[in-house]
Amino acid sequence: MMTTARLIMPLLMALTAWTAVAQPQTSLLRPVPGKTALPLSVPPYQSFCWFAADRGRWPGDGNRVLPWFGKTDPGKLVNSKPNPTVAKPGVHAMFALFHLKNGRYMAVLPVAEPDSLAWLNIDGKGNFMVEYGTLGKNLAKPQSVLAVIAVDDNIYSTCSAVWEKALSLPFVKGRTLPREKKAYPEPFKYLGWCSWEQYKKNITSALLEKTARHLEESPVPVRWLLVDDGFQVQEGLKLISFQPRQDKFPEGWKPLMKHKSAKLKWMGLWHCYYGLWKGIHPEHRLGPQVARGLVSTPKGNILPGDGPGGAGAFYKPFLQSVRDAGFDFVKIDVQAEYLKQADGLDNPVHHNTKCSEALEKACRQTGLELINCMAQGTVNIQNTRHSAVTRCSIDYKMGDEAMGKSHLLQSYANTLWLGQTAWPDHDMFHSTDPSSARLMAISKAVSGGPVYLSDPADKLNPEHIMPLVWSDGLLLRPLAPAVPLPDSVFLDALNENRLYRVIAPLPGQSAAVVLYNLKHPSPETAVRGKISLNDYRYAAALLKGKQALNYYGTPVEGIAAYSAEGGRALTASRPELDVEITGFQDRLFILAPIVGGWAVIGRGDKFLSPCAVEGSPEYAETSLRFRIRESGPVVIWHGKGPVKAGGTPVKNLGNGFYELQFPVSSRPLDVTVTAE
Repeated sequence: MMTTARLIMPLLMALTAWTAVAQPQTSLLRPVPGKTALPLSVPPYQSFCWFAADRGRWPGDGNRVLPWFGKTDPGKLVNSKPNPTVAKPGVHAMFALFHLKNGRYMAVLPVAEPDSLAWLNIDGKGNFMVEYGTLGKNLAKPQSVLAVIAVDDNIYSTCSAVWEKALSLPFVKGRTLPREKKAYPEPFKYLGWCSWEQYKKNITSALLEKTARHLEESPVPVRWLLVDDGFQVQEGLKLISFQPRQDKFPEGWKPLMKHKSAKLKWMGLWHCYYGLWKGIHPEHRLGPQVARGLVSTPKGNILPGDGPGGAGAFYKPFLQSVRDAGFDFVKIDVQAEYLKQADGLDNPVHHNTKCSEALEKACRQTGLELINCMAQGTVNIQNTRHSAVTRCSIDYKMGDEAMGKSHLLQSYANTLWLGQTAWPDHDMFHSTDPSSARLMAISKAVSGGPVYLSDPADKLNPEHIMPLVWSDGLLLRPLAPAVPLPDSVFLDALNENRLYRVIAPLPGQSAAVVLYNLKHPSPETAVRGKISLNDYRYAAALLKGKQALNYYGTPVEGIAAYSAEGGRALTASRPELDVEITGFQDRLFILAPIVGGWAVIGRGDKFLSPCAVEGSPEYAETSLRFRIRESGPVVIWHGKGPVKAGGTPVKNLGNGFYELQFPVSSRPLDVTVTAE
């Protein structure tokens, strides 16, 4: 009898090799007295990735931080328009990566102190700069550190090292925690639904009640409902009251809350970070105590901030009103726009910091879970002490191929830095989207973040939903979020004829690799790429500790690379598999370690099939045993010929893959496979 102990020796060898490798080099960029801008010294490089909002957004980056790809001339990049869905690249950035000519990688992360902020800039002469300030009338006291720099041979170690160092700085430590040290919210482990993409602001109590009834009746196991924008008492996009408007919600939230059930267990509410899109109305009905948490700008904007009562005077009753209405979580939007709205204040960074701190504290006090949205700003990201989920992309748009491609590229690339402290939220999608429903479903699956729909609740398409979930709506989730493979980190995928590739770690020392054709417009001919045995070790990109050790070496016998469109074993003698994709499509591969001539892929009808396997398989020379969470078609690989599973029909899928055609049910399944 063989067990997963067959993998222990390679892992010990990999660990020994890993500990012998030099660790990332980190350094701190400190200010020079009397200067608020310093040149960023970059060694000779072959390419770079500039993470910035499109032109004209800064410092209100919102959800607009995108990867912009350059070679040798930063000035040329910012004067181009490489992404057809947005404006030209912005010159102000919050993160940057460089592929150096010596083959190493360099990451630069500007940091925020409680009262000042540092950022990257490309000046008028095309030079990389680091700048800092309060963005207000008060001059900034010299920051002790402006940016953290890390250099390493591994792109993922470089990204992790720069964040680890930043999170250890005295003025950051404790204000933000690594992703793996945060509790992932219980509702977001399950499938959800949101009103925004389908209905925008055209929501009413009757419509939401109808939606809740359809979700309850649907065979699709949606477990939570998120009410988005469109319910507020407001004038000119300025908030007047915490309560919903009477013309649309005559009985408030009570009718909707009656639809909570064992199935539709949680409900969430969208709110704007600073009241509403243009702040608080001067004739608001929030009360004098709440008003003590407000500040006014010279332009007349009224915002939460460090007023006479502190920012908590606003956020505690704000969030308490949500909790008292019966909601379980909030999605707080336009957080990074605060700095732009606060233009003219004495110190916008100080007020923004206090608001972020108060928001996190109020959510903890009221028991509300939190999704951060349009929060891609240094002040916001570096003040997420407890919250574990942050939007990583511009809004998804149904049927828009160009935006769909940009959405995927942005979401995965941003996870390199955002995924260090939060699970990435790839936004909602339509399961009935004719152009990209399956692509969007798979990308949400490998993100590890929330997965939520926006179709009319009676129009949900199970074909693109059920591969994501179990019968109770529980998501099959990776161990860490998917990120670009090294050859895709600096790939301008919208403009180059190369496949964009991402990877995520899965249970059972498995991994998922997704390849995309993101070239736009899509070329008529196929775009080519490959997967390889070498890809497997990068699954540990965002893993820490013992989990990461599973991927530091490739399994001795190789891996079984399974795709619904066909796959094969990748071994030392045949380490690569060519892939071609035509049009806006993807290709999902599951990489499973081969042990004793066997590999377990899992439930073949689920996107992340290895998540179905409970415990460790038992491998023997002529048999294989394992347990599946819920019965259904199971795929395995056997390199020594046909197999059987008692009286269960077995379908030969080719290249050593076999589908054991067990019936679908919610019951667990013990599987025994023998060689014929």
